[in-house]
Parts: sequence; structure tokens; C-alpha cells
Amino acid sequence: SLIAFSNKEIYNSQLVTFASANAGRTDTGVEFVYVENGVYEHGTTRENINEALKVAQLVLRHIRLTPDKSLGVITFSATQQAAIERIILQLRRDNPQIAYFFDEQRPAAFFVKNLENVQGDERDTIIFSIGYAKDSQNKLSMNFGPLSRNGGYRRLNVAVTRARYNLKLVGSILPEDLKVQTDNAEGEYSRGVAMLKSYMEFAIAAKNTKPSAVAP
Repeated sequence: SLIAFSNKEIYNSQLVTFASANAGRTDTGVEFVYVENGVYEHGTTRENINEALKVAQLVLRHIRLTPDKSLGVITFSATQQAAIERIILQLRRDNPQIAYFFDEQRPAAFFVKNLENVQGDERDTIIFSIGYAKDSQNKLSMNFGPLSRNGGYRRLNVAVTRARYNLKLVGSILPEDLKVQTDNAEGEYSRGVAMLKSYMEFAIAAKNTKPSAVAP
């Protein structure tokens, strides 16, 4: 399931893949973690703090349950990356016993990177924070940063193929919130958002569960 979406959307199902022996197990494959109270501060910080807090919780859970597996966090924007880094730094201060996990000298060390500088990195588990969401006025801007630019769908494809065992897509919106204009003359610019909507649907269906029930 980790490569199935990109195989279909990008490679026209030309990649030869094999079935996983771990299908259906916890913390394997693709899943969607819904942050119901996530708010994107569009006019000020351009951060989604509640989503960043959820990511930090998932990082701590990973360290406690599967410390032997490598971990990386990907964000759509540099501002959301900074928010997550700031919260994880506080997490490390509050939990000094987990300092070893963040040692940069470890093989496949932990990272937090954004969509534009993650190429080439792979980890056992990837936590992918969308960040963009409705603002405090319950309005959703359809500007998704690098995803909305020319070739943005390629950046998304890179991000969703960085995980070896598990990808947790963390979002404060649902697929039905994304109003994709299929007849948009910009084409390349809208394809990234359309692909994100499809990937969210794929992640929700992958575990055959409601998104609100996925969050730990």
C-alpha cells in the first residue's frame, strides 16, 4: 500500500510490486490521523499548532512503542516545520529519557523536513503533516504552498514514497473539504491539490476505518 497510490497516479501502474505480509497490522501501510480541532492561522503565524501537537504526540508514541524503527516528519510548509520542531524541542526537555532517539549520529537519524527539501530521505515510519486547514473563521484557502505550484504533484509523490513500513498522514481537513476544479485551466497547478484529495481518500480507505477513529 505504501507504493500503490504513486504506482497508479504517477507511473500508470507500470511498477512491479509485491503484497505485504503485514497488511492490516497496526503501524503498517498508510493511514490517516484526523485532527478535529486543527486550525491554520492563515493571516498571522501560518501555523497549525494543534496539528503540530498531534505530530509530537505521535513522535512520542513511536519512541515508546517502536524505538528500533527510524522516523521522519514531513510538512507541507517551512512554517509548519518550524512549529513542529519547536514543540518537539519542548517534548525533549520534558522527557530527557528519550534524548537518545534524537542523536544526529544515529543511523537514519530522526528529521523534520518540509516538502521541498525531503527528497532522498527514507525512514521506516513517516509522519506527514498537511498543516493547511480552515482558519479561525472556518474558511479554507485553496493555496497549499508548494503543492499548488507548477509540478507540486511531483513533490507530493516524493513525500508519500519516503516510508518503508508506515506512513501516517496527519490532517485537520477531510477530502470533502477540498473543492478541486477539474476544469481549471492552470492544469499543472491544480493537479497537486487534486492528488492530495485522492491520497487522503486512499489513506482513509486503507485501514477501512473512519478518520476520527484512527487517532491514538
